[in-house]
Amino acid sequence: MKTLIAIAVTCLAVGSAAAQERVVIDYSKTDLTTPAGANALYLRILNVAEVVCPQESVLGLYGHSLWRKCMRNAVGQAVQDVHNPLLTARYRGETAGTLYSSRATVK
Repeated sequence: MKTLIAIAVTCLAVGSAAAQERVVIDYSKTDLTTPAGANALYLRILNVAEVVCPQESVLGLYGHSLWRKCMRNAVGQAVQDVHNPLLTARYRGETAGTLYSSRATVK
């Protein structure tokens, strides 16, 4: 059984080469057979995505748009890599609205 996922993104900064950031999440002790466990892993994924996706405030709306795209891609890929129906359902419920922060409350 797979118990590690990696969140890896390539972020292009203005005026610099591409940078690769990768963080591995161990979820071997997380019970993904319950909605609470799936939610816990989902929130961990969001927290890690915030770490690997830079917020370029100096770029204004363009930077915010890049950050949102990075977050969507990083979280989506991590959820897909886990192959868990409860986690996928949690992700689909979250992305149906707007993805702003991992500090979101549990629905």
